[in-house]
Amino acid sequence: MSAAKRLALILLLPIALLSCATLPETGAPPPSWAQSELQAAGRLIESNDPFQAVEILSTLRRTESSVSPVELDSLTHRASVKATDLFTQAIAGGDYRRATTLYRSLRLLEPGSVSGWSGGQLSLSLSEEYRAKGLPVPALHAFAQALHAAVTVPANLLKAYGEIAVAQGDRGILAEIAAAMVKANMPVPASYLSLIHHDPTPAEMSRGVVTVWVNRGIVAHDGVGRPDAVIGSGFFIDTDGHLITNYHVIQSEVNPLDKGYSRLYVRLASDPNTRIPARVVGFDRAFDIALLKTEVTPGYIFSLPQSEHLQPGMHVYAIGSPGGLSNTLTAGIVSATGRRFLQMGSVVQFDAAVNPGNSGGPLFNEKGDLLGVVFAGIEQFKGVNFAIPAHWVTALLPALYRGGEVTHPWLGAALQETPAGLEVLYVVPESPADRADLRVGDIITALDGTVYRRIADIQEGILALHPGSLVRLAWTRAGTAMSGFLCLGTRPYLPLETAADRDIPEHLFGPLFGMEVQSIGSSLAGASYQVTKVYPGSPAEEADISAGDPLKVYGWAVDKKDGAALLQFSISRRKQGFLESTMQLVAPLESNNFI
Repeated sequence: MSAAKRLALILLLPIALLSCATLPETGAPPPSWAQSELQAAGRLIESNDPFQAVEILSTLRRTESSVSPVELDSLTHRASVKATDLFTQAIAGGDYRRATTLYRSLRLLEPGSVSGWSGGQLSLSLSEEYRAKGLPVPALHAFAQALHAAVTVPANLLKAYGEIAVAQGDRGILAEIAAAMVKANMPVPASYLSLIHHDPTPAEMSRGVVTVWVNRGIVAHDGVGRPDAVIGSGFFIDTDGHLITNYHVIQSEVNPLDKGYSRLYVRLASDPNTRIPARVVGFDRAFDIALLKTEVTPGYIFSLPQSEHLQPGMHVYAIGSPGGLSNTLTAGIVSATGRRFLQMGSVVQFDAAVNPGNSGGPLFNEKGDLLGVVFAGIEQFKGVNFAIPAHWVTALLPALYRGGEVTHPWLGAALQETPAGLEVLYVVPESPADRADLRVGDIITALDGTVYRRIADIQEGILALHPGSLVRLAWTRAGTAMSGFLCLGTRPYLPLETAADRDIPEHLFGPLFGMEVQSIGSSLAGASYQVTKVYPGSPAEEADISAGDPLKVYGWAVDKKDGAALLQFSISRRKQGFLESTMQLVAPLESNNFI
């Protein structure tokens, strides 16, 4: 190589090295977490999601002292203005369901922003929206809510809804309309009084009950094919042929995991040999309810109540098709109320004889008032049967008529009832409760100013709202009072299944098995933990596990098909003299303590 070339190479080398080096970045430093959250809140406001923004701002106000209160107040006011604009748009567009959600949330956030409207006026407008859409039953129940709110109802609307109540055979709402007419010095038509004071006989009511029959084709067993059919019951709730039954009766019609053949029919008690095609309009897996539609003029219509009035000892009757035997009437009493049998709310226990085929049939009293929907019995214990209280079906009606699967709101926390109050047992990652920094051990003291002591009661309070609603939650942490706004999310069907997808296994031991654990190491044989807390009445307590016991997990599985979680471990239990033993705990993913 010549001297000139060597000189050129020496001169170019620093340039080459510089071109390969990573130059230091210039400009502003990346925003902090709090600044990123403020920016996210601003974007949510501009994208018409102001209550999610309020949730973020409320959490920042409580947890980040570095954030300027002036900036938080400014953004919160912007969110309120945006929500008010959305409310005005919903009113102008005739979307009174959306307007009702916005109204209630704005009342919490900034009461003066929705002056000129009341909840009763919105219920009245919502009833008119349903009536215009040809949905008489939801319209009647929205109208009843307007009456309960003591809103002034024009005489022409009292007459119009009185006629709807007569046509639908709804004695309960008709009685409320008649009372409003008397208060307004209006004459009550004789046809109203006749229906109000008429107690239907079981023979009359049986004309409104059908056998629900699902043909699932042929199933092969030991090389022999046999018909596969599901039989249940149902009852009509309007003149258009809509009827209520259980979800589990018709689930093959709507379950995407069911790839087989499925055809849905109903059979009238007056014509049991004719199969009448039916279709599923809406369904709710959590409450085991489905709304069907048939092209039938009902012989009788069951009216749904506005409230629950069940008491132990009440005489009750059930009509259904046990084993396909239509028009079967049985009698008994209410054995107990408040049974925690479903994921949310509570159900009624009764002892009237029911069998497979009764599912979806009506439970009613001596006056013919609908009390519930039969949905389950314990086969090995005769006379231990359950029904979904009818007021839950009333609450679900608008969503069922809208069609598809009903969704529910949630906060994303599992609770346990303790002497101190409702204690947070678990928080699902990425849920509203998680975003609000709710933690295990917190004690919930109030929701929107109402104090709750039972999980079923706070669930009912939340279920009265819609996903996207704003709520104000109050809680204590180690004796310190806290509160904040949370925006309700959409509840997954199985919260623990969602939690299993988002969280590590040991965090799930509390809500599944009732024990909190702390990691103390891991090896090829498995992960080692020490039990730090055992909840009363839990599977862990029943297995004599106590705080301080060491355990080693060597098996963990979540079976989504069967809806269960399996934990296999070895443990040295203090109550057993620290003798090591191998155990297995199985817990269902279907839990009734989530809000």
